Amino acid sequence: MYRKIYSGEFKCPRWFSPDLRRFLSRLLDTKPETRITVEEILRDPWFRKGYKEVKLHEEGVELGEKVNGEEESKTMDLNAFDIISFFSSGLDLSGLFMDMEGERFVLTESLEKVVEKVVAAAKAEGLVVRKKKEFGVEIETQNGGLVIGVEVYRLLAEVVVVEVKRFGGDEVAFDEVWKNKLRPHLCDATTSRQDQTQSHAAVSAE
Repeated sequence: MYRKIYSGEFKCPRWFSPDLRRFLSRLLDTKPETRITVEEILRDPWFRKGYKEVKLHEEGVELGEKVNGEEESKTMDLNAFDIISFFSSGLDLSGLFMDMEGERFVLTESLEKVVEKVVAAAKAEGLVVRKKKEFGVEIETQNGGLVIGVEVYRLLAEVVVVEVKRFGGDEVAFDEVWKNKLRPHLCDATTSRQDQTQSHAAVSAE
């Protein structure tokens, strides 16, 4: 079921109208760039049938308006599948969606601070660091034998998820570089999902 949801495989009942079928196909599109937007939903002929706009009292800044003279920075947010994967006890869906050689863990830290710590630790170890996206880096050993990708996603304001992937090299090299040398620099802020699960289980047992 999760594989079909992730790949966008679904069938509409025969009694669905053509307009509704078209609307749902856009709504359930797996590609963010072609998925229907909120603005398009509000303009959609099927959606507008019987739709009555509700006027809300406007306070604060308008959408798209600059806050304190600066645009809000773009961040890498988690989608629903990621959140289910991290916080559904005993239900890790990552194996269904990708062949991941690495790890994911939660940090009580800001996006910028996590990236800053990873970059500083990698440079201190003499590793090659390349910026990847806005909140991600690619780390490579001097001989090019091991490549590690690190991406940071915002979950809450000061809670992020760090996703680490091994693209080259073996598991021994990965453990030596990432787990033994780089990750310890983040450990003071780490809240392991596994530890959380064990903690909840212990409380339930009591």
